[in-house]
Amino acid sequence: MEEKILEFINVLRRNGARVSTAEHLDALEACTIASLGSKQTFKNALRASLIKSPLDIRLFDELFELDFSGLGDLGASFCVKECTKG
Repeated sequence: MEEKILEFINVLRRNGARVSTAEHLDALEACTIASLGSKQTFKNALRASLIKSPLDIRLFDELFELDFSGLGDLGASFCVKECTKG
């Protein structure tokens, strides 16, 4: 799942969102700490970690839906397992 998050961050950057390395690391940490039982919780954890400008919220929401449209509850639960390995 780390690769998917990095890919998403790159999509955000290519579309004008400023995402720092620290925010990238925060997003990975949020995945390990948060109890990610749903797609909405996963989305909120990523948005809180990655987006600092109110101007980028709409961009994040639109790109998230495009990039993670197949990620349902099972996928978000899988993220917890993947992100907590090693």
